[in-house]
Amino acid sequence: MLKVNCTRWSHSKELLREEALKAEHIRTRERLMALYEISEGKSATLVAKETKRHPETVISWGITIIKKVWGHCNISEQEGENLFCRP
Repeated sequence: MLKVNCTRWSHSKELLREEALKAEHIRTRERLMALYEISEGKSATLVAKETKRHPETVISWGITIIKKVWGHCNISEQEGENLFCRP
């Protein structure tokens, strides 16, 4: 099971939820809310099932959010595997 490592990116679960509720674009809201739900303990597979998305799609949203929304554009492809932590 994957866990969102918010502290690595100087964010909290609460801030993730706030950003999800305030995001202008519907896809950004969906992605942020999915990451929030994962940070609350849901599995990416369950979130994918609830949102009718493929689990790999939900996991890939983390990279998109970190690069585009949180402004960390210098993430290498290898580092992309370490965006989340495994318990």
